Amino acid sequence: MTLLYDPTHAEAWYIKGNCLYQQEKTEEAVPCYEKVLAIDPGSPKALYNRGVAFADLGDYSKALLSYDACIAENPDLGIVWTNKGVALAALGKYDESVEAFDTALHSNPSDVWALNNKGLSLGKLGRDREAAEALGKAREMAHLKPFGRQVW
Repeated sequence: MTLLYDPTHAEAWYIKGNCLYQQEKTEEAVPCYEKVLAIDPGSPKALYNRGVAFADLGDYSKALLSYDACIAENPDLGIVWTNKGVALAALGKYDESVEAFDTALHSNPSDVWALNNKGLSLGKLGRDREAAEALGKAREMAHLKPFGRQVW
């Protein structure tokens, strides 16, 4: 209802985008996050969630643009670095993805997702010993962390 009365209410657009995303209506969520960014260009939540949506749609280049914009405003958000690493790996940029995962792990050493994906990227680079170590640590930690569709 808020959007009917005030279409410039950034938080309402953000919530609508999240609701659509959770309903797996990802293509419909993206314009909501873009409306937030038109109102509040530096919104870390909208930048991050738009990146997640683009990644889910398979557009990793656009996802990277969103993650980089979010990182420029908030360089210490480990989850953004993790997702940046996933997008880089999806584009075959494994060296860069390992760097992104390392940055994420510096921010949050218990980020299982970053550690697991770092191991996968290391494997793609032929760095098998390091890959096995990262994947082993991730497996040990995995029972503590839930996975699933999540937005900020």
